[in-house]
Amino acid sequence: MFMGWKTSDLGITGSRPAGDRRRDARGAGHGIVAGTLVATSMGWRPVEALMVGDEVMTFDGGMQRITGMSRARLWTGEAECPRPMWPIRVPAGVMGNRRDLALMPEETVVIESDAAEDMFDDPFALIPALALIDMPGVERIRPAREVEVVSISFAEDQVIFVEGSALIFCPTGAAGAPIGMAAVLSEEFNGTASSAYQVLSLDDARLLASCMVAEQAARDVPAAARKAA
Repeated sequence: MFMGWKTSDLGITGSRPAGDRRRDARGAGHGIVAGTLVATSMGWRPVEALMVGDEVMTFDGGMQRITGMSRARLWTGEAECPRPMWPIRVPAGVMGNRRDLALMPEETVVIESDAAEDMFDDPFALIPALALIDMPGVERIRPAREVEVVSISFAEDQVIFVEGSALIFCPTGAAGAPIGMAAVLSEEFNGTASSAYQVLSLDDARLLASCMVAEQAARDVPAAARKAA
């Protein structure tokens, strides 16, 4: 299934001159940022410490064995990493994460909210991480060092637990080679996912995020009033 969002949604458009060395640069188009803790049969482990065959706790299927893995650097170009590829920092608590969480903009995450149930008849929604950027405290972070990104996949599409109860979508075959810059700059570069999990378009995801912000604000008003009293 087409995920409903593409590279142009991330602010990467146009083309580069033939002599631009960035066309040959490669980087991670998706994956889990190294250092992120994943729930496994051996407890919480950094994603970069996992191996094919390890069992990971999934949202729908219990413990599932990893069938594919790949590792890549966030950016391999000589120039500074392009801003659209900067990871997104999600403060603790926004997604049920116990501590700040770094996400690739292209990564698909799962959020739970009353707004999602009102809008889509399902309290859980799969959205591109970029849609979280409008939520309080969420921001892009400029890579200050080399960043490794790890992709893992299973025999079937799975949603896994990271950093507490935050949820990340791992589609089958997600583990693969880094993408070339020429592909990143192409508006034809799109993510894909199977029909088992429906991923919202970026526009719908941003609308949902704004509704979640409004929901939280509405809850905060009575709490503030009680505190003042």
